Amino acid sequence: MLYTSSKNFQRRKQGDVVPGYPDVRSTDALGRMYTVHPKNDECFYLRLMLVNVRGPKSFETLRFVNGVIFPAYHAACEELIRKRYPLGYDNR
Repeated sequence: MLYTSSKNFQRRKQGDVVPGYPDVRSTDALGRMYTVHPKNDECFYLRLMLVNVRGPKSFETLRFVNGVIFPAYHAACEELIRKRYPLGYDNR
């Protein structure tokens, strides 16, 4: 965080200390997400998965849905939607 009055940068004090990095803290909060146009398929579906999957440890775990590792984020996202809305997305 940058304090404008003193113009000094201070690291966050919330979260757990990261082992080996005493000044760095870890939280489950997502920092900054940029918008992505839906025509940019893989980036768009990657962003959707980042927003909807809690606590992923890697990009591969984002593609892991219902015990299957999908080859692309698009397919993983569609499976996640089928899992959450078994009667169809329109019939929520």
